[in-house]
Amino acid sequence: EILTEANLGAKRPGTGISVSEYDLYIGKKLAKSVNKDILFSSDDFVD
Repeated sequence: EILTEANLGAKRPGTGISVSEYDLYIGKKLAKSVNKDILFSSDDFVD
């Protein structure tokens, strides 16, 4: 799945990807399926 703005939402406490880093990840492919309301990290993306 390709990450889009529609896939993102800010959560607290913020232990996933920072809101300030969203632009770095939009358009990148996720290595696995991520369910709604689940935090993901930079390790969840395919290079």
